[in-house]
Amino acid sequence: MTSKLDQLLASLSDRFCSELPRKLALLREYLEAAKQDPKVLKMLTTLAHQLAGSAGTFGYNELGLVARDVATKGRLFSKIKQEFTIEEYEHLSFLLYKMDELASFSS
Repeated sequence: MTSKLDQLLASLSDRFCSELPRKLALLREYLEAAKQDPKVLKMLTTLAHQLAGSAGTFGYNELGLVARDVATKGRLFSKIKQEFTIEEYEHLSFLLYKMDELASFSS
């Protein structure tokens, strides 16, 4: 029974790793789109939250912590303002860059 569970977890972890580059690219697209439409931050926040949970599940704890920070900041920025400031954009951009770096070490 344990070996089947281990195989399933390994398969899910492999899928997470293979989908990670696409999801990180999507986060960047959402961030760029949020400069024009701050409502897009909700999509960025949702995806970052999902990545945070998945990363932690599969042992990528630091990546998960940064993704959680992106989700938290995105949620905060989207709730307190109608406009998205350059400082907020740069902060989220830095966090996404950090996620890219961490993901490159995990592959």
